[in-house]
Amino acid sequence: LTVIAVILSIFALTFVGCSKSDTDIFYTKSFESGVRIYVKDKSISGKVTVPATLDGVTVTAIGDYAFKDCEKIDTIIISEGIKKILDYAFYNNCSAKKITIPTSVTEFGFNVFTTKMTYDITYLGTKQQYIETISRCHVTIVAEVTCTDGVLHS
Repeated sequence: LTVIAVILSIFALTFVGCSKSDTDIFYTKSFESGVRIYVKDKSISGKVTVPATLDGVTVTAIGDYAFKDCEKIDTIIISEGIKKILDYAFYNNCSAKKITIPTSVTEFGFNVFTTKMTYDITYLGTKQQYIETISRCHVTIVAEVTCTDGVLHS
C-alpha cells in the first residue's frame, strides 16, 4: 500500500508541474486608459481563460493583436470585469473558433475578429445588450452569436 501511495504521489506531482499559471501565459502593459493583457506564450493550446486580474492588477482590456499568432487555441473565455477588446485582438493567425464574451465588455476596437474565420460566439447577456454594445462600437456580427435569450445571425 505504501509503494502505491508513493507512485501516486509522484504521478500527481508530475501532472501538477505541467499546468501553466496565468503569469506564464499572459503579461500586462499599463496605459493611461487602463491595463491591457497580452499573450506571452504563443504555444498555448486548447481552452484559455483571460483573467480579469493578473498578479493583483485589474485588467481592463484585451490589447491590440493580443492573440496574434496563437495558432493552437480553440476556445477563449473572457472573464467578467474586462471592459474592452481592442483593435485586431483575435486577428492574425489566432485559431480560436469559440469565444465567450461577458457583459462587462462594452467596447470593441477595429477589426477585433478576422473575416476569414467562422466564429462560435457566446455573449453572456441578452441580444439587445449585444446589439447596443456593437452598434456603439461600429462592429459587425461576423458569426452567429448565442445570447442568453436566443441567437443573433450575421
